Amino acid sequence: MFEKAKEFSIKHAFSSAVAFLVSLATVVTFLYYIDDRWAKAKDLAYVEMRLDQKILSDRLYDLQQRLWMLEDRYGEEKEMPEEVRTEYRKLKQEYESIKRQLERSYRKVEK
Repeated sequence: MFEKAKEFSIKHAFSSAVAFLVSLATVVTFLYYIDDRWAKAKDLAYVEMRLDQKILSDRLYDLQQRLWMLEDRYGEEKEMPEEVRTEYRKLKQEYESIKRQLERSYRKVEK
């Protein structure tokens, strides 16, 4: 009679241990899945920085195209009409500002 109880107890203990290990493995796997499902703050910061760089570089390209168009149409800056010269200087100033921002941004990436 006690042998059956012992046998049942050992089988029960073994099956309980296996069930516990399977449950633990399931929980750990689920936690790793949840952890990898969403982006980390560090990853998001990097993506945001790269997006900002892309926006600035696109703006820089557009400004360069506009400056070249004005230079092609009117020649040198001193030959431009006053309102065109004012616009050209503003564009040139914005171009230089964005170029400095991009250079600073690229230095951050290199670090």
